[in-house]
Amino acid sequence: RFLLGVGVGGNYPLSAAKASSTGTIEEAVSKAGRAFFWQGPGAVAPYFIGWLLLHMNPSDDITSFQFRLIMGLGAIPASVIVYFMYRENEPKETSGKKKLTSQEALQKHEQTHYRQTLVGTGGTWLFFDIAYYGTAIYAPVIMKSIFEDGAPLTTIALHSAILPFCGILGTLVGVPLLRVLGAPILNAAGLVMAAVLYSAFIYVKSYAHFQSQQNMLFSLLCAIFFVLMGGPNIATYVLPVMAFPRSVRATYHGRSGSLGKVGAMLGTFIFPFIMDSYGISGVFMVQSVACFISAMCGIFLIKPLEADSTVGNQKTGMVRMVSDMDQDEISEAGLEQEVYYRDDTLAEANSVAIQKMQAEITGLNSKIDAIMLHLRIPPLQKDPAALPE
Repeated sequence: RFLLGVGVGGNYPLSAAKASSTGTIEEAVSKAGRAFFWQGPGAVAPYFIGWLLLHMNPSDDITSFQFRLIMGLGAIPASVIVYFMYRENEPKETSGKKKLTSQEALQKHEQTHYRQTLVGTGGTWLFFDIAYYGTAIYAPVIMKSIFEDGAPLTTIALHSAILPFCGILGTLVGVPLLRVLGAPILNAAGLVMAAVLYSAFIYVKSYAHFQSQQNMLFSLLCAIFFVLMGGPNIATYVLPVMAFPRSVRATYHGRSGSLGKVGAMLGTFIFPFIMDSYGISGVFMVQSVACFISAMCGIFLIKPLEADSTVGNQKTGMVRMVSDMDQDEISEAGLEQEVYYRDDTLAEANSVAIQKMQAEITGLNSKIDAIMLHLRIPPLQKDPAALPE
């Protein structure tokens, strides 16, 4: 588990940084969101395979075989990724300027407002993971608290597989909403909705006793997974992409993700103690409060990079973002082809407009010359010195 955690923990920030390594901030956020979607199908696979394996004929060592097979199958997609990463060509440097090393760039940014932003991205991820992992890891335990009549293991496994499937549906809805609403709004809205759903679960579990209570509780649990996966689970992964410049994005994404894993450990650690003392209602009360605090961290502490202003480059046809990095830092990092100096944005836009006007004037002069030639009118003398007095 430790070695697996090292691999997954390192892949988390690096995959986000790699998916968002090109394009504007908006494009980087969209790419990171689409890449993150595939975590959902991967989360469903173990439950589905486990449900199939539970239909095998029982024997003395069948449980050990089932566990080892599920664990071993996880190496297949990982091996495929390693193979294609090995075959991938690294992009060549085209700029002759010396670029900042990651440590030099990091030291520069440590003196800026990114510390507060890190508290925001890391804090919202930490409290979200307290709620999410406390719910996801102990989904079978929660199932047993809902279906208290001793449901068979196959039923528990099947219902546990439905939960991440609801998460996949939430992700399918959340990725398009990410481009429409933006990560901060998607994060806050999803967390607030999750807090309300946790509270509704507590109310139905504790006070509303009716015949279809089990179905209602399971439906609320499915809605919780749908909202968490479709909102904050995507947004917490994407927020560091939009909040930090590319030169230190992997580092700060890694720090934010590590705080999230601290929250995951807290959620899984405190769950049994709260469950034993206060039951599932006490656990979900903690999850509801954690979602609310996570939403507040995202709203008040995260300052996204100002990349709303874009301007076209007529020669290349590319669109580059306006960065809030200082000019010296852009130059030292060799990012002139990716960002514009904020002070030069207006001048660049004016230059593009003047070039377009000159092209239109040249085209108009050619049309006038063609008309005059057709009418057999001598062309005007363009040299002032050659004109008669």
